[in-house]
Amino acid sequence: MTVRNFICNRTSEAFLQDRHSLVKMLFGCVGSGKSSTCDIDIYMTAHHHVKPGKDGKRRSRWAVIRSTYSQLKTTTIKTWCDWFPPDVFGAVKGDSPMTHVIKKDGVELEVIFLALDSLADINRLKSLELTGAYVNEAQFVHNPEIISTIIERTDRYPGKMYGGGLGKPYVIMDCNPPSTDHWIYQKFERERPENWSIYKMPPALIKDVEGNWVNNPDADFIDQLPNKNYYKNLAYGASEEYIRVSLCGEYGVLEDGRAVHPEYNDRLHYVNRTIQANENVEIGLGWDFGNTPACAVVQVFPDGQLVVLDEFWTEYMSVREFTQNIVIPQLDKKYPFWRKNYISRHDPAGQGMNSDGRTCQQILQELGIVSLPASSNSSQYRRDGLKYFLTKMVSGNPGILFTGNCVMLREGLMGKFKYEVIKASLMLASQSFQEKPLKNIYSHICEALEYICTQYARITKNETTNKKQNEMVGSIANHFNRINKMRANAWQR
Repeated sequence: MTVRNFICNRTSEAFLQDRHSLVKMLFGCVGSGKSSTCDIDIYMTAHHHVKPGKDGKRRSRWAVIRSTYSQLKTTTIKTWCDWFPPDVFGAVKGDSPMTHVIKKDGVELEVIFLALDSLADINRLKSLELTGAYVNEAQFVHNPEIISTIIERTDRYPGKMYGGGLGKPYVIMDCNPPSTDHWIYQKFERERPENWSIYKMPPALIKDVEGNWVNNPDADFIDQLPNKNYYKNLAYGASEEYIRVSLCGEYGVLEDGRAVHPEYNDRLHYVNRTIQANENVEIGLGWDFGNTPACAVVQVFPDGQLVVLDEFWTEYMSVREFTQNIVIPQLDKKYPFWRKNYISRHDPAGQGMNSDGRTCQQILQELGIVSLPASSNSSQYRRDGLKYFLTKMVSGNPGILFTGNCVMLREGLMGKFKYEVIKASLMLASQSFQEKPLKNIYSHICEALEYICTQYARITKNETTNKKQNEMVGSIANHFNRINKMRANAWQR
């Protein structure tokens, strides 16, 4: 008889201890023990959380689901049998579907292994009466309606006379990171329904000071691997995108372009919560204009860390409507102190006349916001302003943080603010990209952020041709009197 001890890493332990969520996801890089953790979750739930019937037996029925039959048989069931070997727990029987029935210590656990290869499989799912369900490698389930159907089929077994099961729907999932277009990102990162939880494994690899990929000391699951160089071996010769997605557990970027800001690290720079604004620190506003105006709201905290508090954006709206109906009301509501202490920087192209004979800068001033153009409209200058904070560390913390309000900025920096591939190079070994970023709904808010970052960043750019160094100074002390006068005139109107 083979006995295996399940040793939890910190993330798996938190996942197993969560008994409140109706849907929970274990998310991370390959080889981090996600599938094993979910198998153990089923067994623990059946033994300790399913209500016993009058005869004292705890009965439960589970569906273990994979997108294809071949994957189900070669990986999902194999992992299950590694933990619950046939010589101890009985054999997996049948073929369509395969079923494992475990009867031990007052527990009757029935596990139905189901693929979703065909419409017949989905129809079979719709007829099941389940206690709970486990979706293995959920990134390969592309239709979110299937997940809704799975949830509907749980909390149906057993009946009250046999204990009543868990008394709530219960679905667990694991996945390797999909792209930001996937329903997993939409549900767990944007919509975040109540009682849906996601547990993220730490990245297996991080970069050292010399830019080399090394084992992450926080990735405690590496200790359970027989080969401590497992992830470094996988990274050898691999693309940056493969390493970040498969070995670091980051959401993937779009495959048909190159991110404008590859320095962005979602695990490092994004926090899934709001951050309280500091009333003693000025608010920074960055603007991009045109028919899709956008505004980024930031603060540089006393320790030098830039926090992106908020984003405002729209499509097909004038700058006047956008500022008057969206930006100012939201600033007044969320940051009521902003009028007394703010700076504003905008796209220098905003100096051009609109159809009403006013520049965007004049429109902002008429509405009470004194804004100055960014020092330069050079694309490299703008990129460097944001890059400065993305590559900076402050007392061991990232130089920039994006709060949970920054949905569009987050997706843009993860790859949707991008340089498009030149079509003629698609079939070549080395692809070429357009010189300018693609103009889309993500580019405007990202460029708005770049404008305000150029104001705060202090960057020294060393030119190989010994050109004069450029330094962007994050203070407007030299313009203090002029701006205060403009500001006073604006509010008097």
